[in-house]
Amino acid sequence: MFDPFKVETIDLRARESHMHSGSRRTWAGEDGIFNVAGGELLISPVNSKKIIVLYIFIGLIFCLFLGRIFYWQVLEGSHRSLISRGQSSRVEVLKSKRGLFYDRNLNPLVKNAPIFSLNVVPAKFDRKNSNETISAIEQFLSEDQKKELQDNLSQLPIYANESILLLKELNYDQAILIQTILSSNKGIDVELQDQRVYADSLAFSHVLGYVGKVSRDELAQHRDYLFNDLIGKSGLESYYESYLRGQYGQQRIDILPTGEEEISYNKPAINGDNLVLSIDGDLQKKLFESLAAHIRANGNRGGSAVALNPNTGEVLALVSYPSFNSTSLGKGISINEYNNIYQNSHKPLFFRTITGEYPSGSVIKPVVAIGALEEKIITPITTVLSTGGISLGGWFFPDWKAGGHGISNVTKALAESVNTFFYYVGGGYNNFKGLGVDGLDFWMKRFGLGNLTGIDVAGEKSGFVPTQRWKEEQRNEPWYPGDTYHLSIGQGDLLVTPLQVANYTAAIANDGTLYKPYLLKEIIDDGNKTILKISPKILANRLASHENLSVVRDGMRAAVTEGSARSLSTLPIEVAAKTGTAQNEAGAPHAWFTCFAPYQNPQIVITVLVENGVEGGTAAAPVAKDVLNWWAENRNK
Repeated sequence: MFDPFKVETIDLRARESHMHSGSRRTWAGEDGIFNVAGGELLISPVNSKKIIVLYIFIGLIFCLFLGRIFYWQVLEGSHRSLISRGQSSRVEVLKSKRGLFYDRNLNPLVKNAPIFSLNVVPAKFDRKNSNETISAIEQFLSEDQKKELQDNLSQLPIYANESILLLKELNYDQAILIQTILSSNKGIDVELQDQRVYADSLAFSHVLGYVGKVSRDELAQHRDYLFNDLIGKSGLESYYESYLRGQYGQQRIDILPTGEEEISYNKPAINGDNLVLSIDGDLQKKLFESLAAHIRANGNRGGSAVALNPNTGEVLALVSYPSFNSTSLGKGISINEYNNIYQNSHKPLFFRTITGEYPSGSVIKPVVAIGALEEKIITPITTVLSTGGISLGGWFFPDWKAGGHGISNVTKALAESVNTFFYYVGGGYNNFKGLGVDGLDFWMKRFGLGNLTGIDVAGEKSGFVPTQRWKEEQRNEPWYPGDTYHLSIGQGDLLVTPLQVANYTAAIANDGTLYKPYLLKEIIDDGNKTILKISPKILANRLASHENLSVVRDGMRAAVTEGSARSLSTLPIEVAAKTGTAQNEAGAPHAWFTCFAPYQNPQIVITVLVENGVEGGTAAAPVAKDVLNWWAENRNK
């Protein structure tokens, strides 16, 4: 009997022997299905492997169909059953806790304090019959709170199904009394919310920043934020917003026929990350307090200070004065209060340390000296006679000291800040060839000027190093030799930030490595377990030879032992420093001071700027001295 499933082999070369008139036989082979019919051999194009693939594909479709049925009937069965019986469910957002900031010693710098607030879900709120409820609430409110309540009610979206803030910071008594009259009213309730409270708001305000209610523009940029969410507005709160916020969760609550509620789906919220900063909290407070005290005592406009670890780039302290209360801004202040801060002529919101751009004055001279030594324009024993200044083409370029400083080598020139020496090595004079504008531009940029340091906080400015081409193109003027002289001593169009000055001082202190300054040291979870550790990042190394850097460090040490920074010679640790007085068109000169300590094994760099402080040695140096004295007693172990 013929078996249709039997597979036989056919030799096509002998096909005639398998043909029979009036009969039909079939063979399945690797090349297809062979039929013999009517005395002719026919080859079907159907491939057996293709048939198997087709069967597999059909099987997958069938499995997907069964899986979907299982999901509808089993996993979603109870929920769909409720819907079919006319029941309802609602979805609620589960908010995450915002991450915290800690200093390098794990001292908390901020906390999330619980407060009572009055919130409403617009989609559930009966607006037509709300007057009686609102009037009952208002009997427990102050006049300012009543106004805030009415303002927020007037701006409510109509169909929003999320909880929206109406009143913040209800006291305990208000919360209890209001809750009693809301027990039977749907859509409006008293809730507990977190409020950001900073440990020392004034000292940390610029670096930590503050949070505030998300704006309409921010909502458009961040689609996953809710109408009532808080978001970082400045400082690290803004820069690390994605880490701090965490991830919101979600739950679905089904309302059973009995009226009881049942959670049918729950995705927990993931709290924000906790950030450990490189900041030394006690050092930050000390630096801010000292800077503020000296500025207030001398009637200066403002100032900034920064402390770095020269061996890693870690920012140990970063302060700006005057400051603002970040806790108050986070809570929310009136328009008048904000305008008083924003329009204050002393600019308390201005982060001077990273955003302020100032002429450097003489604190740039160590960089110029390194360039001249590296280019072999001078040696450690090259001398220049300072008689009070130099004359060129009818112009006079003075020393700061009447009568000059006498014969000066590079060490003395740094110690006493001898302008004439740097006029020579920067711009040249008579037969003496200096670095020139191109050489000055190269060495200043090599040490990070004119570029962002890359610090991890928003708002940093790059400063500016002028060039011959820039002046010709932007001012339509030639570059004069006098421009080079001015640039050689940190005047003219040169602009730097206090952070940049601290960073190149650190590179001199550590023997030639320029680090990227950073504030985030590590990320930890709620159990203080490290999630991510930040490593130092080198921007440039081997900036100059060890020998030439040593010469400049010696000059900065001489500034403390016998030069313009002698006031620091009484400290219990050895310090190397450079003072600066920077002329500016807006008023009295700015006072600069930059230093590192201990001299033989540098562990800290401090740079201080006092706006309109006139002389660095008298206005800025006392701040550094005060802080270094504290540091020697408390940190130099």
